[in-house]
Amino acid sequence: MQLNYGPFGTPVGLGEFDFQYFTKAFTFKALATIVSIPDAYQIDRAYANNTPQQMTGAYAEVGVNLLYIFNNNTQRNFTLFGRYEYCNLDTQTPSDGIANGADNQQYFVGGLCYFPIKGIALKLDYVLRTSGQLNPALNLNPFGTQPIYYTSNGYINLGIGYSF
Repeated sequence: MQLNYGPFGTPVGLGEFDFQYFTKAFTFKALATIVSIPDAYQIDRAYANNTPQQMTGAYAEVGVNLLYIFNNNTQRNFTLFGRYEYCNLDTQTPSDGIANGADNQQYFVGGLCYFPIKGIALKLDYVLRTSGQLNPALNLNPFGTQPIYYTSNGYINLGIGYSF
């Protein structure tokens, strides 16, 4: 297969930046990451699996505790938040790979999160996901027709979380 082998045979690099700032009234979070696969060309040649050479992603979120703004003696938290996310699983494609615009995605998220007691979260949010066009060369449908692919989708989510 002409691939290097052993513990360091096919390296994958991952770099990350993470920053978080919290007060009783405001929160800010940011994260950025990059993944590098230098041998993507050789992996594609051996397995024909369209391995990317580089992937990137990031997000930033801000939130305000509405209960604390109106009553700074409260122990509860009811946060209004907004977040932007970016993810490109195909930032760089090797020369034998096929670029796919659908792998370049953005998410706009807004919502409310209520923490009635420590460790429990109730969350309601709206997510708008946008992406590039799906590459028709990657259509693996045996009937030859391209399924409908929407480049913009919106979702309403309701959830409960527990942290111990």
